Amino acid sequence: MTKKRKSRPAAAPAPRPSEAAPPPPPASFQGAPGAEAMPAHDEIARRAYELFVKRGGRGGDPIKDWLDAEAQLKAERKKRAAARG
Repeated sequence: MTKKRKSRPAAAPAPRPSEAAPPPPPASFQGAPGAEAMPAHDEIARRAYELFVKRGGRGGDPIKDWLDAEAQLKAERKKRAAARG
């Protein structure tokens, strides 16, 4: 009488590139130099809304408001960082 050997489970196949871990976040989220210049999504949204209201709440381009808000916030942060030395 021969003993049956239990088969080992097959090793999991290597993940496909689409299933691999996502790439690391951009340097601006990792505390890299200049990271303080990257405003948060909600800060940009708030500033873009303020630009909309300042314009009287009509017309305009929401994408331009967003980009202007982001640029303003980055400039303010950069100025503060430079003042700190």
